[in-house]
Amino acid sequence: MRQKLQSSLEASALDIEDVPYQHAGHTAVKDNANETHFNIRVISPKFEGQSLVKRHRMNGL
Repeated sequence: MRQKLQSSLEASALDIEDVPYQHAGHTAVKDNANETHFNIRVISPKFEGQSLVKRHRMNGL
């Protein structure tokens, strides 16, 4: 994940935090213990001038 985000977004800063406990109790997760949840912070020059929605769509995954 880190490599894909770094290369596709040319990130100058990239922090990834795996926080699976944030998925606990969600309906979609009850039958799949392999689901997880991530907090990701990316700083990229590619985001400049882009709306929040467009930046979210540029995730590269």
